[in-house]
Amino acid sequence: MLLDSGHIQEADAEYLNKKKLKRGEPLVEPLYTQEDAAQVSEHFETVEYEQAFEPVPGVTARLVDAGHILGSAAVALDVEEKGASCGCGFRAISGDATCL
Repeated sequence: MLLDSGHIQEADAEYLNKKKLKRGEPLVEPLYTQEDAAQVSEHFETVEYEQAFEPVPGVTARLVDAGHILGSAAVALDVEEKGASCGCGFRAISGDATCL
């Protein structure tokens, strides 16, 4: 999916640049390319639903079923600050920007 998205970024930039070239405007670069996507993919790690992981020190995250789109997940966060956990189980925004 990320490779396809890189292709779309490249195609969109090419389309815009044809128009910009005719108007004498500065050209644009794609946000990322298929090559960028291929290089970053090796840094991904699979995390199962409900498996706690620590993306940064003091923050524990778990992927939980968002339930509204097949395969979607929300992120439950527990944040520790000054040695105390908020224990809030804060639910972050899901991938489609639906607040849970």
